[in-house]
Amino acid sequence: MHIGWVGGLERSDSTFEQLAAAAGHKLEFHNGDVRGNGLNAMRGLVKRSSVIVILTTINSHQGVQLAKRLAHKHECPYVVMQRCGQSRFRQLLDAIDRQNGECRPHASNINN
Repeated sequence: MHIGWVGGLERSDSTFEQLAAAAGHKLEFHNGDVRGNGLNAMRGLVKRSSVIVILTTINSHQGVQLAKRLAHKHECPYVVMQRCGQSRFRQLLDAIDRQNGECRPHASNINN
């Protein structure tokens, strides 16, 4: 499954990519900046992704809103989270795997 990640700190990208790869997924990042070519980059990320993780703490309001709108437009399920550490990301990967590769659309609580 191709997972899109919007927002967060770039210094953790490789760790999360390794966790996703170990679970059989591909993870692609966008920092949430929509200035310049950021809009087209986010649009491409959403189109390529099976599910989108949108972080709100380290992201602009505009970046969060745009990611949600693009996900709706392209019928891509998404999860909105304040932040996501390694443990929480593992829970998300487990939830995706438990649901046979499908995350409930627009779910904000992945513990259900």
